[in-house]
Amino acid sequence: MLRLPPAALQRTLSLQQHIEVRYRTADGGTETRELIALLQADAAHTRLAAVAGGQVLARLDWDGTRLDVARASWAPAQLDPERILSDLQLSLWPLRAVADALPAGWTVREAQGRRVLRDGDEVVAEVVQADADTLRFTQHRGGYALTIRTLAGGKGAR
Repeated sequence: MLRLPPAALQRTLSLQQHIEVRYRTADGGTETRELIALLQADAAHTRLAAVAGGQVLARLDWDGTRLDVARASWAPAQLDPERILSDLQLSLWPLRAVADALPAGWTVREAQGRRVLRDGDEVVAEVVQADADTLRFTQHRGGYALTIRTLAGGKGAR
């Protein structure tokens, strides 16, 4: 899991994103959920609020040292704030910052709008820039996929 300092982003972000989450269920099927993510990031903090059905599922605030998390009691168990932070950083932080934070044997490469994270030869995660406003994130090891669409008015998309 990535835990990059907010300053490693090297810019500010203020994004409202529609996220579709597809994941495997315990019985081998798949389920889809949708949520809105409100992301603000600057050199001091990365803040995220996840909203579904007009209610806040979770909030996180990362200052580079401490991760503060508040989750609704009814939030799905799959909503893991640490994983959300790591996925955000893999998707939006500069490639060099991500690469420098990886453990030995891990690599991240980016070409033609596609960022690939590997553990040795295993592809762990992929981020594809589908269009100017849409990222497709696949977490192979974790068994889930995200379609992240930045809504109008967002500033600082990748």
